[in-house]
Amino acid sequence: MKAVVFDLLYTLVHPGRYPGGTGRAGWLSGILGIDAEVVRRRGAEFEPWLESGRADRTELEWIRDLAGELGVTVTGDDLTRIDAGWGLTRREALLDPPPATIATLRAQAHSSVTALPDVNPLVVP
Repeated sequence: MKAVVFDLLYTLVHPGRYPGGTGRAGWLSGILGIDAEVVRRRGAEFEPWLESGRADRTELEWIRDLAGELGVTVTGDDLTRIDAGWGLTRREALLDPPPATIATLRAQAHSSVTALPDVNPLVVP
């Protein structure tokens, strides 16, 4: 093997902190006034589809649809706030990777395999 391409975000680096100090489900439920446990459970069902590239909608469409199923209308301002918050958590994660990620990348840099990190996942069918 001469090279490997991997998705840096959500592979070696994961957002862990959300605005307000809560986890993702707590943060979303706080913005939209919906039950955090429902967000957590339904998110766990949706994530594999999203991460594999097989989702039929974006994350923003998913949260809008979920809130609608629960009788909550999501405004354009809500979606803007959620998108900005997600962007912030992703940037922070990339700027402050865990020590194990740094160690892995440093070790790889000294190997004979070229690593090509990408913030967009490569999905191979």
